[in-house]
Amino acid sequence: MTPYKNRTLDPTRPVRVYRNLHSSYGDGRRWSIRQGPHVIAHADNLHLVDVRFVVSEKGRQRVLAERRKNVHAFAEGYFIDYDDLLVEVRWSKYVIARIGYYPALAPKFAIDDGPFAVYAIESSRAVIFRDDAYALIPKKSLPPAACNPPESPAN
Repeated sequence: MTPYKNRTLDPTRPVRVYRNLHSSYGDGRRWSIRQGPHVIAHADNLHLVDVRFVVSEKGRQRVLAERRKNVHAFAEGYFIDYDDLLVEVRWSKYVIARIGYYPALAPKFAIDDGPFAVYAIESSRAVIFRDDAYALIPKKSLPPAACNPPESPAN
């Protein structure tokens, strides 16, 4: 994580994370991290817990009308170190799925993996930000086929 203007993270307050629209891949600034009214840092990798996904409908409508990107959607949650994430989450209860937000297609964030891309997502126990964002989705909230991959065909 690269601090921005010498600002610091307060781990007791939530942060808002969104894709940095002015970043080049590999420059350490793929994701912008905002706390309160200020961007406090940029990062290529980070982790949040107790996440909710927020989309400003007014901002979405502006994007559709102007056909120009602006920041109007973000993930809000609490920053957590990867080692703490490994300890805190009961992994067997979740499926990890890539998530995305596409203003022209839907007004909410959605699972962006395979046949379950139609499922909107409003919150997640944790989100892992890398090249893309990956959310932990409770198995009980998905159809059974999402949690039980098909068996390989017999030879």
